[in-house]
Amino acid sequence: MRIRDLRAKKKRLSPAQVEQLDNAGMVWSDAEYQVGRIERGLTTYKAMYGNVRIPQLFVVPHGDGRWDRDLWDMKLGSAIDSVRNDGVYEAHRSRFEALGLTFDRWIEPQYPFALVRQALESFHGRYGHYEVPTTYVIAADDAAYAVPVRGMKLGQIVNQIINASTYAEHRGELEAMGVPLMPRKELMVDRICEAVRCYRREYGDTKRIPKGYKVPEESLSYPRELWGLALGQAVYNICKRGAYADYRDRFEALGLDIETSADEKEASS
Repeated sequence: MRIRDLRAKKKRLSPAQVEQLDNAGMVWSDAEYQVGRIERGLTTYKAMYGNVRIPQLFVVPHGDGRWDRDLWDMKLGSAIDSVRNDGVYEAHRSRFEALGLTFDRWIEPQYPFALVRQALESFHGRYGHYEVPTTYVIAADDAAYAVPVRGMKLGQIVNQIINASTYAEHRGELEAMGVPLMPRKELMVDRICEAVRCYRREYGDTKRIPKGYKVPEESLSYPRELWGLALGQAVYNICKRGAYADYRDRFEALGLDIETSADEKEASS
């Protein structure tokens, strides 16, 4: 007879039968049983990986002897997501917190970190750098990537890592790989500055960069990660529209002729 059936028929069991099942460790409440399963899942995961930041799509592997048999095929990541975000088993929150589960705002990773790293390495193999655009999504039929990572919103994931909202424990590993994890704004300023330096070396002047100028693809005069950068538009926005105003000194040091805004003129008069 299944455990669930025994729970449903408890009132029809004799006192002796109930006592016998109690002595065997029977948990009569289905909610209590499920909470216990989640607790055991958290405990096992933590013992294996050193944390309880469980990917949302994580399923306990079938046949893995490191897990209790009744946890095999359990959608543990989904269960944790429900506990944290849907108020499921709210009365037992302190028990989950005792195991290290936090209820702060946190973006649960959809993929194990090993797959994210694999995707980044494939991206680097194709493009020669790790500067993944925010909108970059791995195509479902892209043979340059392993099947498990196809369809991954890699740019979005990298942006979440930059904002320290996911995979925080792997940040050092990613930086060691060469993945740039500075805020996007600072990264773009660095890229523009480097591109302006390269342009100056090639053309000798930075005051008249054409608005439509883009860094040529496969140009040996520029680092590979700058290929395709709309440098002319970026410089126009900086000089004429006040873009990246906090970094004005850096751009002026490179020879960019930045217009003084009306507010600045008024303040200096």
